[in-house]
Amino acid sequence: MTAPPPLHGMIYRSRSALTGTPREVASALGGILDVSRRRNAEDGVTGALLLRESVFAQVLEGPAAAVAETFARISADPRHSAITVLEDTPATTQIFAQWSMAYAGDGGMPDIPLTFGLDDTRFSAEQAAIMDRLRSYAGTL
Repeated sequence: MTAPPPLHGMIYRSRSALTGTPREVASALGGILDVSRRRNAEDGVTGALLLRESVFAQVLEGPAAAVAETFARISADPRHSAITVLEDTPATTQIFAQWSMAYAGDGGMPDIPLTFGLDDTRFSAEQAAIMDRLRSYAGTL
């Protein structure tokens, strides 16, 4: 029996290069989410993407090689600039395992409300803590 690959977690933030009307930006974001969810599901990567104003903050988690490949694609994507890795550590579990890529943001139809609190029973304490960090990171670029 083969051991599962080691898990890894990463949080980064970047400046969004999405431009246009709110409808155009929402459409472009929808395209990002569609492709990310499909690829992540194929690769065993899970996580959450937060977009606040023009800043992305994202947690990626999963097999270490798949997280590295996913981040390499993101780093090469011209829709991101000023990319900064904020956390990069081995993981013991995938905290956002139910989402190949959850979305939290000011607009659209988020999977995770941008303003949810620790008393929201739909989310674990670990998810809430990470989302708090994402919100903080998104406000510091």
